[in-house]
Amino acid sequence: MDTRPAGGNAGWFFTGDAKRFYREKDMKILSIVLVLALILGCFAGCAPAAEDPAESTGSDQQESTGPSHTDAPGELTISGKGVNVRQMVVDYMLKMANVKWKAGTTIDYSEHSPTLVYNAGKTYLGVVYNNNKTGLEKFSSALDSSGTYVTDNTSWDDSVGNSCATSIEHAWQQVCPSIEYGYSRDMMPYYEDTGVLGIGNIDWSTYNGKNTNTILSAHSRKDIMNAYGETHAGDCLVRYWDTDGHAMMITREPEVYRNDDGSINMVNSFLYVTDQTSTMNNRRQCPSSWNVDRKMRFADVWTAGYLPVTAPELQSGVAPDATFELNNLPTQEDMTKGFFSCTVKSNYCMNMAKMEILSGDEVIVSAEKYPYTRTFSFKVLGDAAGLNNLPSGEYTLKLSAEVGIGSITLAQIPFTK
Repeated sequence: MDTRPAGGNAGWFFTGDAKRFYREKDMKILSIVLVLALILGCFAGCAPAAEDPAESTGSDQQESTGPSHTDAPGELTISGKGVNVRQMVVDYMLKMANVKWKAGTTIDYSEHSPTLVYNAGKTYLGVVYNNNKTGLEKFSSALDSSGTYVTDNTSWDDSVGNSCATSIEHAWQQVCPSIEYGYSRDMMPYYEDTGVLGIGNIDWSTYNGKNTNTILSAHSRKDIMNAYGETHAGDCLVRYWDTDGHAMMITREPEVYRNDDGSINMVNSFLYVTDQTSTMNNRRQCPSSWNVDRKMRFADVWTAGYLPVTAPELQSGVAPDATFELNNLPTQEDMTKGFFSCTVKSNYCMNMAKMEILSGDEVIVSAEKYPYTRTFSFKVLGDAAGLNNLPSGEYTLKLSAEVGIGSITLAQIPFTK
């Protein structure tokens, strides 16, 4: 902040005999200097103070605004600075586990698991368990205003829901663009292209690709206990036995107790896990396929054959910036004809892509999808919204996208129909 006296000329003063008279020329020069000093002081006092980085606090989710023209916008970004990566991952997992909803029709998956039936009219907690890969956003969109799950498609492979490993993948992908895998059988550090990392002194090269017991048998109990002790909230536990696998997220910091010799006491040390399962339980307020913050002894986790894994961004504590690149951005002429095939590509999996048509400030057409992919074509939204049916008028096309760390306006294009 500028602390000079108001007016900018307080440093000027006269000395000497009060009766001394200055020549007229000298007085004119002095007057000009005083005026200039006054102007410069005013400018300095009015200049905005430089932003203090210490005063800037990043929220976990941000909103950015993209171009408002039809030129190629280049790469757009949402900053990952200030994001608490572990907290965001855990929060997303718990939101999926705690969403409350009512079954509009009976959803019967007993063919796949005997207790897995959601009865019409009954209230449940947590996203439906099935063989699909749905995140929180798409599941929430399938609920009506009363929280009733309304869908004509309840098939095991295609309806809105997820499994143990895919629920964790969605939670991790909120801040981890490096993560991508299929199911628990793929969720192993042995496969480098998944992005999943091991924790502790565990050599995953001993994995045979079929059964994680090969890892356990190749390591001492001490090594496995120490690895459990190195975990944090947001990390996961995984196992795979020939044809059956499971994964759980650690959603609270572990409690680690040590013996006198410094080794971990595996009976008195605990992990708190949240997992999506294929078994309906009645341990919660409403029936649920989810366990939340279930307390498990290190000894029990070890006996059950679980190994700890994590993601690079959880390990580093840094969420990368989200980047977005638009291709084939429509012109005003394209929009007048009711046609566009614009695509967006991001380094993150996108939770939502949205298209809006505005008349002034009023949204008159809106369509959205939940792609959970890194590339998305807005053409499907244009077709769904029926752009060709717009009446004559002045409009603005607005395209936006959302990833875990924030949402962004990708483009705003005015057009006449």
